[in-house]
Amino acid sequence: MSEANPKIVDFTNQDISKQDGLYLLDFWAAWCGPCVQMNPVLNRLIAEETDPKVSNLKIGKINVDDDPKTAQSYGVRTIPAFFLIDVKGGEVKILNKFVGSMSYDSLKNQVIGSL
Repeated sequence: MSEANPKIVDFTNQDISKQDGLYLLDFWAAWCGPCVQMNPVLNRLIAEETDPKVSNLKIGKINVDDDPKTAQSYGVRTIPAFFLIDVKGGEVKILNKFVGSMSYDSLKNQVIGSL
């Protein structure tokens, strides 16, 4: 995970509802090959995407090994799992859920199509 990128937020063991914004939650683990493969796709989405619908999108990383409680609360059974959420005033609204490794175009289309 890139700590230097302000569009990537570590939500492991954090209260997601305290940070307003549009997030793509990434439930991952270091031992998960497909999770590691998705990192460049996620980085590209927040770095290169010019669609105004996703200009404020941030990636919220949640390590399922370090934070199984949050993973369980979202019903995560397989990883990588992605939840597109909108947080406003302490309320978390789930806009969509995607599971598994996918191409940049597939992820981008799913995110944009959910907004």
